[in-house]
Amino acid sequence: MKKYALLITVLLAFTSLLSAELTKVQLWAISLTGIMTELNRSNRSSLNASAMDERGRNTWVEVLRRDWGITTREELLGMLDSLEYGGHAASFREIQGILNEVNGARMNLR
Repeated sequence: MKKYALLITVLLAFTSLLSAELTKVQLWAISLTGIMTELNRSNRSSLNASAMDERGRNTWVEVLRRDWGITTREELLGMLDSLEYGGHAASFREIQGILNEVNGARMNLR
């Protein structure tokens, strides 16, 4: 039953996004976080999860500290670099390179 409720919630969120005046890229970016947006009761029509006032800023500072151990700007930038260039992103780029080689080899065989 919970699966159906979650599916309906996601579909309703997606429907509300379709009526918003956002670009396809913005809609795609928002849809990546659709389930978490609903669970957190965040804004469905903006890439900002909450208002960027003092309260919102304090909330995100606390989330970064609690969930990621980030307490300084330098730590944040380091983590962003790590996410972009290491970990799963690095693995993805390696797989992408292999697929590009395979596709290139196929094209040469034709």
